Amino acid sequence: MDFPLPEIPSYGAMPRLPVAPHPRGRPVSYCAPSTQEGMYSGSGSFQFPTPGPPPPLVPSGSLEQTGAYSNYAVQSNQPTYAGSQQPRRASDPERLAPESFSTPTVTASATTVSVSTVTSYPAHGANPKALITAIKAEIAGERRDALIDENLLEIRQQISQPGREAHFRFIAAGGVAVLVDLLKIRSVSGKSLEVVVDMLGMLEEDSHTAHTAFQEGAGPILIGIMSKSQNPNAVALAIWALSRMSRDAQIAKELVSNRLGSLLIEKGLTGSPQPSQVASWCMGNLVYNEMLADALVNQGVVQGVSNHLCKTVESRSPETRPEDYCAAIYPVARLSRSIKIAKLFHRAGCVKPLLWCLNNSDDPDVLMWSARAVGCLMRPNSGDMAKVLLEGGAAQGLARLPRVIPKDCIRPLESFGFAIQRFGCAEWGTGTRKALIEAGILDSLMLALKTASTTAYPQAHVDLALAVSLLGDIGGGEMRERIIRADGVEILKRLAILGSPEVTRACNTAVTSLTGNLFTRNAASAKSALVHDWSGGCPDYQPISPSLTARGPSSHPMAPMPLTDQPQSPPYMFQSSPLPLSPPPQQQGYPGSDPATPYTPQIQQPTVKYGEYGNTTIETVKVGKSGVSGENVEYFNSFQTENVTVARDDGTSYRTSEATAYALTGFETITIAQGNFTNQPPHRWYNSLGYASPETECDPHIFNVGDSFTTNYTLFTWTILSVYDEAPVGFNGTNLRKSSVAYNGTNLDNCDFATIRITADPSAWVATFMGTVVCNITYFPVVLSTTWTMNLASYGPNDMSVVTPFYIDPVAYVADMLMYAGGDLFSSMKAALSATNNTGTAAMSLVLESSIRLVPLVFCHNPRLGSIDSSCTQVPPDVTELLSLNLLSTDGTINTRGNVPRFPSLGAAENALQAMLAAIRLDIGNTFPNNFMVNPDVINKTLSSTFTGQAPANFTVYSELFQNLKYLVPLEIASSQPAVIVTQYLCHVPRAKSVGQIIISVMVATLSMFSSGWAVFIMMSAYFETRRYKQVDAYEGRINIKGNNVHESQDEPGAIPLLESHR
Repeated sequence: MDFPLPEIPSYGAMPRLPVAPHPRGRPVSYCAPSTQEGMYSGSGSFQFPTPGPPPPLVPSGSLEQTGAYSNYAVQSNQPTYAGSQQPRRASDPERLAPESFSTPTVTASATTVSVSTVTSYPAHGANPKALITAIKAEIAGERRDALIDENLLEIRQQISQPGREAHFRFIAAGGVAVLVDLLKIRSVSGKSLEVVVDMLGMLEEDSHTAHTAFQEGAGPILIGIMSKSQNPNAVALAIWALSRMSRDAQIAKELVSNRLGSLLIEKGLTGSPQPSQVASWCMGNLVYNEMLADALVNQGVVQGVSNHLCKTVESRSPETRPEDYCAAIYPVARLSRSIKIAKLFHRAGCVKPLLWCLNNSDDPDVLMWSARAVGCLMRPNSGDMAKVLLEGGAAQGLARLPRVIPKDCIRPLESFGFAIQRFGCAEWGTGTRKALIEAGILDSLMLALKTASTTAYPQAHVDLALAVSLLGDIGGGEMRERIIRADGVEILKRLAILGSPEVTRACNTAVTSLTGNLFTRNAASAKSALVHDWSGGCPDYQPISPSLTARGPSSHPMAPMPLTDQPQSPPYMFQSSPLPLSPPPQQQGYPGSDPATPYTPQIQQPTVKYGEYGNTTIETVKVGKSGVSGENVEYFNSFQTENVTVARDDGTSYRTSEATAYALTGFETITIAQGNFTNQPPHRWYNSLGYASPETECDPHIFNVGDSFTTNYTLFTWTILSVYDEAPVGFNGTNLRKSSVAYNGTNLDNCDFATIRITADPSAWVATFMGTVVCNITYFPVVLSTTWTMNLASYGPNDMSVVTPFYIDPVAYVADMLMYAGGDLFSSMKAALSATNNTGTAAMSLVLESSIRLVPLVFCHNPRLGSIDSSCTQVPPDVTELLSLNLLSTDGTINTRGNVPRFPSLGAAENALQAMLAAIRLDIGNTFPNNFMVNPDVINKTLSSTFTGQAPANFTVYSELFQNLKYLVPLEIASSQPAVIVTQYLCHVPRAKSVGQIIISVMVATLSMFSSGWAVFIMMSAYFETRRYKQVDAYEGRINIKGNNVHESQDEPGAIPLLESHR
């Protein structure tokens, strides 16, 4: 097909459509606004366009609000205020200047402190600082939700205007921190929650804002809302805010480590349509590299994403919109970063619905994401996936893409060129060339190149030029000749002259691959493959807020979601079928079948086992019968194995390594990383032969001095101070230190605390808790330390534990205990200073030493190591014998005391020591009855409820720690588990070879055994044959054989010997 040469505009003179920059410098969308379905917003993220300013969320004259925000809108029966007591709102016509805000007034006495706040509200259209200050004042005061929400709606109205100036102004005014604080409060009550989540997501426009929100603790709160809320609107908004927060790999890694992937499958993709769509976008936005993709695969997202895609394609109801198809395809493209993940998607059944979208949709965005996902499923030398896609109709779908999209929509052509490049690099065989030529890819590529050349879209030009280069390489001379006849070379040369440097290089490479000699063509094709983006290939996309998304064909695109609960659709059930080794046959409803026949996907569901602590996926594929009757031998077509079994028809199972059919040659030993240390050799079938197995399957983990780790209780981060041979340094006068120690999963019940140091500075409100732990030399000869520093001026009551309102986080609750303990210490010291006219102690540092015997080490709570006192697990620890005590007075005097009588603040210090001691022992697995963190019955015996100072500092202070422990203990933890270090071990496990490797190995082993056996047989045969005859003896020309003499005739030399018999 010949195309007329288009008029190619100059890049410098042509007016470009306004687009935001991409991280790699590429523009993203040159579709006209009338046909454009989405655009990039921010750095590297698509955004559906907003057709002008959104309508007011609050109708004039009424605060009654329906839709997603109806549960926090002000109702018509509002309380009235008389006279001057009626507060001003953000929408009141009377304006208040920002400086009119009054600060809280504090009135203090010797015994009471009262706080009164004068609250004022800015007028409609006030500046961001005034609005944020008004919300902060209301939070610190009466916390009237209606007035806070009205200010939030005013903020939302301002940041919804075109441009990002309003965003920057609200962020600079501290809007993110205020919203996170408000989210903490409302996540507990559950009232008026959606508006806060929506506002937080709207402010997360870049990575800096996302990091600020994450560091303020918004991530765990949003995950808790998503996992526990029964309101689909709140779930959708929480998922959307998490998607907006995952702006880089660091935040995404933290979210994935909190099992966000599995939660998105459970709470998002299987729920109502709105959360499902947002969960799909969020799932894809979590993938920034192969490590994150593998982590999500380990959480089981492949099958969930495939199920959701099949469910979306199968429904095709009037309520299913193009965005639903795009969202379902998006995580497939983002997750496919390796050949193994692409094969998992194929086995999970997502290829056919993906190709159905590519072959049947006319929506530009659906075609763009479908083509992008098809390309992402292929990697270099992935001929199997290329064959599956071509047999499913991928070539026909790509060929129709340039013909069905609007002429002024260029963005899908970028994905079109990207997919052709992947086909060119995946497989160079004649099958690929034939399929692409028969589908008409060449004509479509020339049409796409002609269409894109009329618009200044550099990235589309680059991708299409590289596609021409690689297509000419795999198509041979015939393909190159057709491209030249279609004026492809002329278009490329003109683009190289007028385009940017990146476009010029790509076009020159494509021209060389078409017109050069053998050597230059090969070099140009190799350069095209190297220039291609193999790191991921799929750009990130950020959807609009679910509050602006309407469900249904006739609703306004800017209308809020209805409040009525959406009916929960039943889980999508797949027909379980065995996994064939070859691609399944084509089914109805896909390309090549009757279009009128409804699509009914037959999903092939593999048997998948997900390991723990980062183990990769284990897949078993049934390949046939073994030599033993009634047994199905399974081999592992995957990456690593740990507990491989073979299933019999009668329901029993046994170890695969015990199947003697190919046990000698069918397995290979691989090294994997896993979190549990296996210190027993595996049972093998050849153990009965006396074969010496290795002592362990896993290698110990080597810890160096200075390394840090956590235990499975995850309360503290421990650092290795020293490693010793006989005893800790200074304990017995020796100094036998080592630089490292091997750890093999030993329980930490052989460890106990050695010292605890607490330093308190009331002037700065900073308290530091430091603890050291020593372990028995026989099991783990180390000295450990941990430090916990906090500024109590930055925290309030339960500020840490309120971050996780929907589940128990021991770390947060222990943090609250230590903050209460530090607060008690400061309160008693402040009271003592006040009672003595500021002449007492201004700061203190005290050290508690353990009473354990150090040489040899004997611990109280470990019966197998001995015990000093059998009652030490029942009686509360004694913290009155201090090793040292340093007091800093207000006049600068430092007093150092040993065991001294009680003094002001010592009771609070003992409470703080008890709290730190209980937390340390809990973290190393000591959960015996005298630990008040797991046994509240001993609180009265362990802690003091009041602190009283002696004369002249007579005062009484009530312990906040004692009063609030009933809300914090007992901790809901697996107290029966022993404490171990959380780390990874290198373990050596067997893995079954593939079918081809097994056949070759068995043949080679059989031939080797036959050759060796034949050689042994020849040797033994020769040996026994010689024993049948007597020794051959040559003596005087006679040979003695079986008692007969054979000699030559004496008459004629050379005559036949005569045989004489000796009777």
